[in-house]
Formats: sequence, structure tokens, C-alpha cells
Amino acid sequence: MIEPKKLAIVGGGPRGLAALESIYCSLVAKGIPNILKTQLFEARQLPGAGLVYDISQPDTNWLNFSQRALTLAKRDRVKCEFLVIPEFPSYHDWSGYIESKDSCLLPDTFPLRSTLGKYLNERFESIAYVLKKAQLLEVILIEVMETEWNNENFRIIAKDGTVYNADELVLTIGHQPTKHSEQMVQWIAYNRENSSVDLFTDPYPVERVLSSDVLTPGSVVALRGFGLAMIDMMRALTIGLGGKFRTTDASTKELTYVKSGREPFRIIPFSLDGLPMSPKPLNSEIDHWFLPTESEKVIFGNQIRTIAKEGESSSPLFIIEAISTIILRVYKGLGDKAAIKTCSDDELISVIIAWLNNSDFEHRLLIAKSDLPLDVMKAFIGMACGTKSASLDFCIGQVWRHCQPILYKSVSFSNLKDNVIADIIGLDERLKRYSYGPPVESLQQLLALVDAEILDLKFIDNPNISTTKKGWKLATNNDKIVANIMVNSVLDPAKLLEMNSSIVRHLLEESLVKPVHGKLGIKTKKNACVQLAKGEVIPLAVLGRLSKGTIVGVDAVLQCFEDRANFWSNGVFERITNLKKGSKV
Repeated sequence: MIEPKKLAIVGGGPRGLAALESIYCSLVAKGIPNILKTQLFEARQLPGAGLVYDISQPDTNWLNFSQRALTLAKRDRVKCEFLVIPEFPSYHDWSGYIESKDSCLLPDTFPLRSTLGKYLNERFESIAYVLKKAQLLEVILIEVMETEWNNENFRIIAKDGTVYNADELVLTIGHQPTKHSEQMVQWIAYNRENSSVDLFTDPYPVERVLSSDVLTPGSVVALRGFGLAMIDMMRALTIGLGGKFRTTDASTKELTYVKSGREPFRIIPFSLDGLPMSPKPLNSEIDHWFLPTESEKVIFGNQIRTIAKEGESSSPLFIIEAISTIILRVYKGLGDKAAIKTCSDDELISVIIAWLNNSDFEHRLLIAKSDLPLDVMKAFIGMACGTKSASLDFCIGQVWRHCQPILYKSVSFSNLKDNVIADIIGLDERLKRYSYGPPVESLQQLLALVDAEILDLKFIDNPNISTTKKGWKLATNNDKIVANIMVNSVLDPAKLLEMNSSIVRHLLEESLVKPVHGKLGIKTKKNACVQLAKGEVIPLAVLGRLSKGTIVGVDAVLQCFEDRANFWSNGVFERITNLKKGSKV
């Protein structure tokens, strides 16, 4: 009997689960699952969920996509003569979600991150059980520190020093730590020498902040960043310490905050630009105001796919021009729901293109950057609830969100130059302020905390920061305050050359990986195998966030279970069965 090949999956979160499902559902369907044995490495105790969807995290950590939008498909039942992989329900079926005709008027619900984690863990266990019983899978709950290629197979070194071997290796790890900025290095040194202050370089797990020895009802907590992680941290410091939000208007999720007496005296968020996120539309009906038609989606995809394949474009302008016609039709279709109705088509198109090309562009159709953040949040909430006319930038952001899946598929694995890919990703990241926004309720919580004089937005726009004996002094032209706790809620970007985890550093040292671009992740082929710095070809693959650049759009959980895992598993099957004589990796 031929000895089965060995596969190592490093990372047992959603991407690792998707890889496991893809390869074994394919092999079982072909009737040959026993040609491959797998070792799956995961540092956490409950595989499938990963760090972001950890089952044990507190209820103050919410998803930023709605129950309605969580369209994770079911896993079909697959069987062969001696092995059956059971069906597992879609997320909607698992959670009991049913979209009725009347539900389009009800506010969308946003699940807890831990709830999605439970789904992913149960889905993992359902396939892992049968594979382990068939002696095809070994789950190893430990962190991998290094991987080496010896021209025949991989040596995988775990944190405890144990060495494993594999013929195929796929990295399915998510967020990786990066090198600290000069400012953060200085703060770490300052924090080490001062027992009266506390610094957290990562917001998660939020419980670490709540258990700080220096957190008291008199504390001032500064939050570096003004995005989704900041909102989780804000909830932890209020709801997590016994405070409560009470609804005053169910139709708009308007709230008041009731203090527990345990929350900090002040919470001070700040960022480089001070710009708040836009919430997602309150319900399905409002969301559909911004929905492209099916024909518009097809035309948009065909247009940008053709240009991306040719690879001749020198900027993201081809995407901007293609989507601008959709935005024009949607904004005009808003009628009285549009903030400004007396614009020609030419003016609208020119403003859309100019703003997408240049974030500093200002126009009467757009929310002004000079507007106070509190006023901007109130305006965005009104737009999301349908009680205030939509600005053009709000409309652009919602249309962009609906077009993102098409954009990601059409531009990934393209022939575009690396700097153009970097610019496209930069544009998409900029628009995530709108497209990846939180639920309306999250912004209403911020407003309620401002009214309760707990959240202070006076320092939101790039304050001067210095260290004193008592803490971090934040200052503007008119105000100053000293924080005894500093939390960095800015999550590390997927920049390969700045990643500081042991496994990534070692891959770079061994020249086994190279970046698409200095600002992006690992360069891979369509089958997910890396394009080596040395020009060699080996069965080392990368799925997910580490491949940002080759793949556009790597952060959403839905993308873990799309075609990319199947492209990889098809490549594995071809290599281990030698279907293509003389084929390259």
C-alpha cells in the first residue's frame, strides 16, 4: 500500500477549518481520503473559532456584520465507501434566523463574536471527529514557532521544541503582531518604569484592561484609535463594569447610559484624523436603497476583471470609473432621501471620481472633514436610520460595500502591477470607515456616553501626547488631560516586512516568502503556493490575511469559505497524486 502524504495546516481558525473541509470533502467525493493524513496546529483550545471569534470572550465584543449578512453556506454531506463527512447547517439555519417579508423593517441584529465562534467550533468538531476516528487527522494544540524546508519535506518546530514533518504545508494564520512604532517603543519603556500607569499594546483580550491594578473609578483611559476595536473597548469599560444602556427610542436605537460607579472617570479616544466610522443601515429596507442591480454587478465585474487581467492600468481609476456609474444611479434614485437633489449627472460623476481619488477633496455633497466628530456621528446615524438625507460619501460607502465581493474576486490574482494593487487596497481600506462600519446601536452608545460625560471627544483629532509622572498628557490648543491608562486599539496591518511573529520572521530569514509589495503580504499563486524569493517552487501555501496583495479582500469571515480554499485543495490533490506529469507547484 502506498504511504499517505502528510499535510500540515498551521492555524486552526476559520481559514484552517475551510482548508480542512475543502481538501477532505474533495478527497472523499473522489473516494480516496486515505491518501492524505493531516496534522492541524492551533494554539487555542477550541479550533475553528480562532482568536477573533474566541468562544470565551465577553459579550461586549460584537460583530460588525448583521445576522442577515452572515450568509455562511452549509457544508454538504459527502461520502465514500468507508467514510462519511456529515452535513453541517448554514449559519442562518444553525442560529434559527429566518428572513420574513416583515423583517425588512425591523432593525438588523448583530451577533456576538463568541456566538459565531460557537458555530465555527461546532462545525470544526463535526468534521474533525470523523477524520480523527479514521486516523486521518491529528489536532495539535500548540503554537508553531518555525518551519523549515529541506528540499524533501517540511520540519515544523512547535513551541515546546517538538519537531513534526509534512510533505505539504499551508499557513492559515490570521492577525500577526508587527514591529512596534517608535512612539510605542518609548511608551513601553515608560510604562515599565512607572507602576502608577498601565499600557496595553493590544486591546484584546479586553479582560486584561479590566483587571488592571491602576483602573479605578477615578481613572482616565486613553484609547488610541477610533474604529471597531475602540468600540469593543468602550463597551468593556462601561457595560463590562456594570453600567447599562437604556433604550429611549427603539426606532433609531437611541440610548441613555446609567452609570454603575465602577467605570473610569473619562474615556478619551483619539486617532490621526479624528474621523468617525459610519454605521451600517438600520434595516434591510434602508440597506436596499443602496443596492446595485444584478445587471450593474455583472457589468462592473466584467469591466474591472478585463482591465485587471490585462494589467495595463497604472492606478485604481478603472475601478473608480466603473463604480461611479452605479453610485450615480443609486444616489439619483434616492430622490428626497438624497441630501442635495439639484446636481447634474456630470457634477455628480466628477465629485464621485474626485473624492475616491483624493480623500482630501471637499464638496457640498460630502460631509466636511472640519465638522465636529459628534455632529458627524449624529448625521451618519440619521442617514443610517433614514431620518436624515444621505450625503454622497455615505452613499458611496454603502454602494462600495455591496460591490466589495465582486471587486475582491475580480482583482485578486490579476496581472496588475504591485504598486497598483497596493493603491487599490489602500482605497478599499480608506472606505472601510463606511463599508466595515458598526451597527447603529454602537454609535448610539458613543453618543450616550458623551451625554453621560464619560466619553470625551475633545482630543479625538491627533492630539499632542507626552509622558509625565502621572501618565500620558493629551493636549490640544485649548484642552489637556492626563490618562493613567493607555490602550492601543489600532490593529496591526498585514504588512509582511513589519510582522514580528516567530513563524513569519523565520520564513523571511529562510527566504521562503517575499512580499507582493513593501506594504502588503506574501506573494502567492492562484493555488495559494508561495512565489519564493529564491525563485524555487515548493509545496508551501498561504491562505488568508498573510496573502494580502495577491488576494484583495482577506479580512471577512465569509471570504474564508469561498473559492480560494478550493483552488488550494485542487493544487494539493494534483501534487499528491501526480496527475500532471512534470507539473510545477
